[in-house]
Amino acid sequence: MDVGTVTVSDVSWDYNGPENFPRGCQYSWSTPWDGSIMPTLGSTGTWAIEGNVQESIPAINTQMYVPQEIILSAPDLNDPVVSRTNGVTLAWNVDPSNSLGVLIGVTKRIPTSSPSPDGEFLKPWHTITPDDGEFHVPGSAIEQIEYSEGVEIAIIRGNLTYIEVDGKNYLLNALITHSFGADVEE
Repeated sequence: MDVGTVTVSDVSWDYNGPENFPRGCQYSWSTPWDGSIMPTLGSTGTWAIEGNVQESIPAINTQMYVPQEIILSAPDLNDPVVSRTNGVTLAWNVDPSNSLGVLIGVTKRIPTSSPSPDGEFLKPWHTITPDDGEFHVPGSAIEQIEYSEGVEIAIIRGNLTYIEVDGKNYLLNALITHSFGADVEE
């Protein structure tokens, strides 16, 4: 569906995507992968959607803070290893303007839709913690992962706002993710 030109703080791109999205979401788009959106991270930007009268998509214009990029300083990502017994401590740059905290998630490296050997599905572990730059993932979050599977850990920082236009609510969100895979040891 053509929503017109999307602009965030003077960086624009056209979006023409599918008409149906899960969970009742009407429209969705992502920033271009060419890095042009990077200067808007860590700042309040003006978000504008040109709209499309033929598709009944209204023009939207609002401001919203886009969180800073997540820069991980621990563990060592050159050879990441996490302990099933002791867990792992994560350290990252703090975003002082992020009052919503960060979501930290842990799952096995192979797809979570694959059953474990006993036929049970692995439930990913997650928590929301303040964006204070450090969090210790306990061993209990990793102990169900087999050594051969490895682990995937993600830190997500975001912001959202609801916009009402012509009696309809639109959700605008910006998510910044840093994820990495690691080997598992006792």
